[in-house]
Amino acid sequence: MKALVVYYSRTETTAELARAIARALGAELEPLVDTVSRGGGRGFVRSLRDAARRRATAIEPLHVDPGAYDLVVVGTPDWGGAAAAPVRTFLEENAACLSQIAFFLTDGVADHEKVFHDMALLAGRDPVAFLGLPHDEVREGRYAEQVAAFAAALR
Repeated sequence: MKALVVYYSRTETTAELARAIARALGAELEPLVDTVSRGGGRGFVRSLRDAARRRATAIEPLHVDPGAYDLVVVGTPDWGGAAAAPVRTFLEENAACLSQIAFFLTDGVADHEKVFHDMALLAGRDPVAFLGLPHDEVREGRYAEQVAAFAAALR
């Protein structure tokens, strides 16, 4: 199975989880690069406002063709109960070419269903699996078992 892990991370928490998932799957890794500044306090507020309004953003071109993969695993931070704007853009632009998808997210709350539902609507299909972890667990390195189980479900 040829797999790709695509993710957006404003604070590197989601990036850490993305790298672990890519290693567990033997997958390629592709960060989504937002063209809008999201750093600092202003960037945080801009991010939440964009998420609340379900607004996409402009992202830099990808280095790979997501349609060339059997499985694309898409990761996002939870921005107020929604996927990050760059992930929204990726799913909107690539939904038609994605074969199988899986989702993961990092957040400060344990309820992930709303974000995964939003992502499934954007992708036009349900994921084959999903993983949601509180950002504190990721920052503290307490995710190995969950990543291993997620990867096993995807094989």
